[in-house]
Formats: sequence, structure tokens, C-alpha cells
Amino acid sequence: MRGLPEDPERQTQHQKHRSWVKKATAAFFFVVLVMIGITLAESCFLTPASNRRQKSSHLSPEEEALLRSRCPYMEKIVPQPGFENSTVFLGDEYKKHSVKVWGDMIRIPTQSYDLMGPIDEDPRWQIFAEFEKYLNATFPVFTERAELEHVNTYGLVYILTGSDLSKKPILLTGHQDVVPVPDNTVSRWTHPPFSGHFDGQYMWGRGSADCKNTVSAIFEALESLCSQDFHPKRTVVVALGFDEEASGYVGARNIGKYLENRFGRDSFLMLLDEGGAIVEDVYGVDLALPDTGEKGRVNVVDLETTGGHSSVPPPHTSVGIMSELITTLESSPFPLQLEPSSPFYTQLQCMARFSNSSMPNSLRADIVSLAKDPEAKNRVLELQSRDLYTKYLFSTSQAADIFDGGSKSNALPEQVSAQINYRIDVGSSVKEVQDKVEGIVRQIAHKYGLGVKGFSAYQQGFDPIPKGGFTLSVTDALEPAPVTDVTENPTWALLAGTIRHVFEDDGSVLGSANREIVVSPSLTTANTDTRHYWDLTPNIYRFNPVRMNYFVNIHAVDEHVLVDAHLETVAFYYDFVQNADCFDE
Repeated sequence: MRGLPEDPERQTQHQKHRSWVKKATAAFFFVVLVMIGITLAESCFLTPASNRRQKSSHLSPEEEALLRSRCPYMEKIVPQPGFENSTVFLGDEYKKHSVKVWGDMIRIPTQSYDLMGPIDEDPRWQIFAEFEKYLNATFPVFTERAELEHVNTYGLVYILTGSDLSKKPILLTGHQDVVPVPDNTVSRWTHPPFSGHFDGQYMWGRGSADCKNTVSAIFEALESLCSQDFHPKRTVVVALGFDEEASGYVGARNIGKYLENRFGRDSFLMLLDEGGAIVEDVYGVDLALPDTGEKGRVNVVDLETTGGHSSVPPPHTSVGIMSELITTLESSPFPLQLEPSSPFYTQLQCMARFSNSSMPNSLRADIVSLAKDPEAKNRVLELQSRDLYTKYLFSTSQAADIFDGGSKSNALPEQVSAQINYRIDVGSSVKEVQDKVEGIVRQIAHKYGLGVKGFSAYQQGFDPIPKGGFTLSVTDALEPAPVTDVTENPTWALLAGTIRHVFEDDGSVLGSANREIVVSPSLTTANTDTRHYWDLTPNIYRFNPVRMNYFVNIHAVDEHVLVDAHLETVAFYYDFVQNADCFDE
């Protein structure tokens, strides 16, 4: 009965029972902890659920649920214990080492050019032999342990074979070459372009950003891991092309064939190449933007007409006609289009979900309604297209880059050539571009009584009349890359979780206080060596692990990178390799 004292004998029995329960409970939790320890020893750590971002106060529950499905929040992934923490790379002692090895890499002028002769004939290729010697001498532990395959002489494939061959390898790629430095620009550099000059904060030189920041970081990370007796379960492959800046036809194309022959089609877990970066403070959000897609490209057009003396010219010479064609093409841009399959569509969803009050509520509402409200979609497209870079994330661009015609001031030009470069949106195709261009060309040709030889040799319509005509030719045609689907894709969680860990936890020295990294897919408007690796894996990510604010003047005079930002890049590859090794597909 409540309130009455318990019988002493029963009290003693009860105390014994409670003591037994405590011991049993302690033993149970000890076993659980042991099992957890065993499990974690073979897997990666996730940060506690308490680190999850709370629901935005700017969204209704319905909107939050919708955006959560479109832009899920990725947990941080932290490597298992056993190796030095990646924060070791952010200290002053390691910085001195990194400045030395990265700077020496920049001092090797590995320039590639659009028109180069065969490898065994053009001496400009020989600089890449020096670059290979440098890698092997500077990172001896990794390069001696890894198998090295030479592909087409200067293509380098380092293979660090794992102990579990049932696990698909990871592929880390970059390129040895840099864009040329024109002689007439050298005097404009603050520091000589191949000096690898460190001014106490920034590393200066051609390739410091593109792409020796990445190449050096990969090798620095793997050298550190191998020096700590890292023996991966999962094979790690590092592939370096040597003519990426000239479309990779000599380097990466052959590397892609070699890797497919050796490992097989769809044989890699994932591929990580250069691409997007971290863009800070977009409506209060720091966005990490790995590119999961890549635009296509195609170049067109030639025009031939009869010549003559310029003293008796026709009303319109071939130069004038070609100029009119270009003007007409430029006045007829490709439509803006944004479908759910586009990486930029998902990027907008992430911005709407995680941005702060600096994003207007009307814009947030329009983004949420993209799929169901055409007027809302038009408003979003109109707003985003005001910025040229953003505009071409959801439309095909066209640029008249080369115009060549005529040889003498008193002679009518007989042939005019124009190269018009198209970067094709992921929702379009080479054929769609060809059809649009040919339609406009035929309008101009009809106006001036000219013939047209279409893109296909079997198309009708070319009239070899004395006045001449247009010849539509295609060079360097490339369809848009397959888009990597990030929906419930474990490799996306692996990449995003590593990014969040490194750039929120390790990189707090450069990051904004109390601001999380939101990882979202995006799209690159340029082309990378990944164009030659499509058949190796469906999981292709293009990402420079660096804060974009500290990546300055890529491909331009005074290219330079903040060294602390480079150290974050090293930390990223160091942790990513470890996380990938314990990743269970």
C-alpha cells in the first residue's frame, strides 16, 4: 500500500535485483559499444543528427516538404580514426611544404596549344616528360607504391591497387597542361607567369588555379596517406591528361580508351574532375556546386562567292552577306528552358530551401512553383537571365569567334569563313542547333540567290550557281554530357558529406562563422576531360574543392590562388580518399 514502509527482507531482495539489472544493463551497453566500434572501424562516421539544419522559417510545411524531396540535406561524413586529422594541412608548418611543391609544379611551363604536331615530332610536347619526373621525385612514397602506366607517351595513369577488388575503383582526374601565355602579355603580369611566386598569401602563376591547384592537392594528399602506411581496400586511380586545354584528343581520349580496356565499361564507382567551386553568400547561403552536367558544343559555317575587282562591286559582297547572317543569328537567340532534369533546376530548389530572408519571398514562391506555374517559371527565367553567366546555365549560347575573308583591298573576297561556337544546353542537342542555324542560313541564301549545302551530305538544296553559296560544316561536335542523377545516389552523399565536413569543420579559418555549406548540383558551360570518360561511370562530378573568391584570373593575366584555399583543397582530397575507401556501395 502506498505510504507504508517496505518489508526489510523484500527490500534487500529488491536492492539485489536492482544491482543485477544495473550490471546487466552495463554489460549490454558495453557489448553495444563494442559492436558499434567494430562497425565504425569498417565504415565512415556521420555527424550527429543534431547538426541537421532546422526547417526554414520562410517556408510553409508544404513547401518545405516539396523542397526537401528536391534538395535533400546531406550529412557530414568524417573519416574513421587511424590517420592524422586533415586539419594538419592548415597549419604553418605544412603550408611551407605545400608552397614549395606546388610552386615548383607551376614553374614547369606545361603549355599546350591548339595546333601541335605529332608527339614524336613536335618538341613542345617534351616539357611533359619533365613534369612526370617532377611528380615522381617530389611524391616518392605514393608514386613508388602505385603502378604507373604511360598512355600515348605523356598521359599518366597512377593505380594504387586496393585489397578488395570487388569494390569499384574511384577515379581522380586532372590535367598537366595549362593555357599558353602570349608573349605580348608577359610584361603585364605582376610576377612572371611561370615563377610560382608566393607573396605571403597568394600563389601566382599560370596554372596556379587551372589546374595545378588540383593536381598538386591530389598528390600531396596521397603522399601524406601513403607515408602513414595507408593501404586502401578500394583501388584509387589518378589519371592526368596533357592537352585538356586543346580538347583532350591526344591525352584524355586515349586515357579513356585505356581505362575502359583495362577495367571495363561502367567499372568505376565515381569520377572526380575539375569543375564548379564554392560560391559564398548567395542569399545568405554558401553553395558548393559540383557540376553534374556539361554542355555540348559545335562550330559552323563557310561561304563561297565569285570574286572580281572592288571597283565594280555587287550591292553585297560575301563579307557583307556573312556579316548579315551573323547579325541575324545573334538577333535570334536560343530559348530559355529549364526542366527538372537540369542541374540548375535543382540548384534553384536548394537556394529556395536554405536561403535566408535576403531572398525575396516572391522569388522563393516562384521557385517552389516552377513545375506547375508557367508564369512563375517565366519570372524566374527572366530574373536569372539578367546575369550572362547564369543565363547560359539554362540556354544554348552562340558566339561568332572567328571571321576570315578577303586577301587584298582591291579584290572582292571569293571565300569568307566564319566560325560560330555553340555551347549546347543539356536539354538540347547538336541536331537542334544545326536545324536552327540551317533555317536562318537558308533565309539569307534565298534573299541573295545563293545555294546552301546543308550539314548532311545527303540533304538537298545546294545550288552550284555562279554566285556561289553557303557550306555548313561541323567541327568539334559534342552532345551535352549525360547528367549524373543525384536523387538517392550514395556517391552524391559521399561527395557532399565530405565537402561539408572539410569546408565547415576543417576550413573554418576561411569560412563564414556559423554558416553551413549547402551542396547542390550545377552545370559547367565549358568542357573538361570528362567528355572522354563517359563510359567509365554514370557518376561523374566536376568540382574544384576551393572557395571561388580566392581563385583569381583563371586563364588570364595575373592568375593566382590564396594558399590557405589550396590547403583546404589538399584536406578535401585527403579526407575524400579515406571516406571513399570505407564507403559501402
